[in-house]
Amino acid sequence: MTSASVRSWPVAPTRSSGSNLYDDVFATVVAGTQDISERFEIDLGGVPEMIRETSRGVQPLLDYVRECVEAHRLPPGQRSTRIARLVDVPAWIVRRGREFSGHYRDGRVAAVDGTPLFHPRRYLAGQVFAVAVGALTARDALQPRAKIVRTAIPVQLSEQASTSATDLIETLERMAAQAHQMVLDTSWPQAFLEYHVRRYAVDSVRAPYVLIDGPLAPELVGTRRLGRDLLSEIFHDERVMVGVVKSLLRSPLVYRLIARALRPGEAYIVESQRTFLRRSGTRLFGERWIDNELGTIWRGLYRPGVKTYAFQCRAQDFEAALCLLWCDRDEVAGHELPFLLNQVDNQLQSRYRQGDIEDMLDGLLAEQGEDVFFDEMDERLLR
Repeated sequence: MTSASVRSWPVAPTRSSGSNLYDDVFATVVAGTQDISERFEIDLGGVPEMIRETSRGVQPLLDYVRECVEAHRLPPGQRSTRIARLVDVPAWIVRRGREFSGHYRDGRVAAVDGTPLFHPRRYLAGQVFAVAVGALTARDALQPRAKIVRTAIPVQLSEQASTSATDLIETLERMAAQAHQMVLDTSWPQAFLEYHVRRYAVDSVRAPYVLIDGPLAPELVGTRRLGRDLLSEIFHDERVMVGVVKSLLRSPLVYRLIARALRPGEAYIVESQRTFLRRSGTRLFGERWIDNELGTIWRGLYRPGVKTYAFQCRAQDFEAALCLLWCDRDEVAGHELPFLLNQVDNQLQSRYRQGDIEDMLDGLLAEQGEDVFFDEMDERLLR
């Protein structure tokens, strides 16, 4: 392998004096613009070759990442509080793999997932949203539960309210400020789903080992007091709970680069949840809670075969988490996700067909009249 002293390492781009990152990036993009008007009908303006070059261009960076991760390995079974460690999963599961295979067969490993019953319906008066959650084991069938919530604008009009145009705007502005979280905010429906999946795992699942769809500590759940209380319950639960992020498409670029550099059978402990939130500049919720609860929540990447996905667990549960993920991996190439989680997702999707529910809701909306229907529904559906 080429030594670090010889290799030409990647360097961060420099910024021009007096500018910010957005200025520099946009200036670079505009300066690199090409006119392909005359060529487009001949060879698509060279777009295919440009895409191929862009895809291949990441390889030198991946080589650098690979050399870095290989320099810091965590030997099998060794406890470590240090992060940024490469793990050979087959070597780790030798000690307890058979034990966890037995837990899996005996139904002591459960998977919990959830799905929206329909996309959040946003109306002038509020939002309506519903989710379904469920769990199963290798022995127990799915036991789904459905949850629905409605939010409404808090309307408070004085009997002496003026009807002048100026007062009307001021009155509606006050109502709009109150209504933002109830009507316009798009973050709480996702937090609502993630909350109820974890609430179900805590209250309704008795298995000592639990795989949960999504991060163990979702950021949107952590921004709410009720969510933080629930996450603290999970962190202090005697059971082993592991969060699984099936897709890395929305993950930070750092994670995706490391994921591409991993080889089949490897895992990588990237950082703690506390470090991640500090590094990303999150200041949306209690810093004391972040320091007290999230320092021992590990964020990792795992590549059992072709596909790499992310996971979260407590540091003390790391070995058990590896064994669980290894025992429950699917054998389909490119889809080596936990099998039980896939089954929960498939069964929920089959039982609650979102498209059918959406069509029924649009029909009910149309019964209220054309003006309501065309004002409230998504106009793109009519194109």
